[in-house]
Amino acid sequence: MDPKSVLFNELVDFLHKRRFSEADELLLANPKLLKYTDSARRMAVHYAAGGGHLDFVRRELESKPQLANLEDDTGWTLLLLASSSGHLEIVRLLMNFQIDVNHRISTGQSALHFACSKDHLGVARELIDNGADLNAQDERGTTPLHKAASQGHQRIVNLLMGNREKLQIDLPNREGDTPLHLACEDQQMDVALFLVRSGANLEKKNRQNQTPTDLVSGMEHKLRLVKAIEEVFLEVHKMQKTPKTSKITKREKFEEFRLAERQFHEFGFTCYGFINMYRSILIENWTFVLDEFALKQINQKMHFSESTDTKQFDSLRDRLASRILYNGRLDLILDQAKSHLNDFFLNVVDVKDEDEAPSYDDEAEIMREIEQLEGEILTLRALQ
Repeated sequence: MDPKSVLFNELVDFLHKRRFSEADELLLANPKLLKYTDSARRMAVHYAAGGGHLDFVRRELESKPQLANLEDDTGWTLLLLASSSGHLEIVRLLMNFQIDVNHRISTGQSALHFACSKDHLGVARELIDNGADLNAQDERGTTPLHKAASQGHQRIVNLLMGNREKLQIDLPNREGDTPLHLACEDQQMDVALFLVRSGANLEKKNRQNQTPTDLVSGMEHKLRLVKAIEEVFLEVHKMQKTPKTSKITKREKFEEFRLAERQFHEFGFTCYGFINMYRSILIENWTFVLDEFALKQINQKMHFSESTDTKQFDSLRDRLASRILYNGRLDLILDQAKSHLNDFFLNVVDVKDEDEAPSYDDEAEIMREIEQLEGEILTLRALQ
């Protein structure tokens, strides 16, 4: 290794460790290092931007403003390096120069991708304020919202959603996953619930034919998601309710229902999907009911040790789980579904006149779905 490379590596180490005074002394003694380019086509100013040495970056840009857009061999610029490392003051400095805020590295990520992925709130806000593309997709189709949602960065998600008129909340990646898919898959339930309440589509399927709710693990998480869906469901219905003191015709009631239904659909969830969400909890996750609820109660009652006979344990678990299921956990879920669906379709039931009756039979179809759901519960119980 040539002597200049050794000195440059020493400089890079100082900058990484934020030993800026030592880096400055080394540069003062070896000014040619300012023009040195390493094997990754990076110069000292790249490492200073990534390391947070604001004064050094400012000095270099004041004398050589063209460095503001200098790329390394994979497309990293000073803005990308500073954004990825969370150095807000350097990002602000760079905004005074002619830079491309949406420049991408070779794999398609922008500065906003990295800021959102690493929860750098101030940097993300600065980038957005200066025109960063909220819907930029990398080579995998990932957007900044995908990055934030999958890692549970609630503050970043809130920031992005604050630009709702520009943000495509359901934009899928190459696998067909929306940000809500990833939040559900990675069990980032607080973010998932926020996205649901913000109108994310719960019925959109990925390339594996999965909806976001298919990717939620665990009864507790699924029930939390259902609660959020119920809130959206009732809020949309509430928005369209006419005060009881008003006198309205049957036709107006039906039109009110249709408007509520359309608005509910815009939230990304149909009534059929609502029923299927309950069905998913009841049918697909019954083993979780056995393993979690029953296991807790067995351990509390029996105080089993790790050496307990497996067959004895399984038998007791199944017996107790059957009792838990029979004692109303499933009935409670079913009652919630029926109550909300009956309430939602109340206006259709009241449309009686033949000349006003629509050629629309969803209410009856939904009731048949509920009956089928009841049958599935009976079948499930029979298996126990």
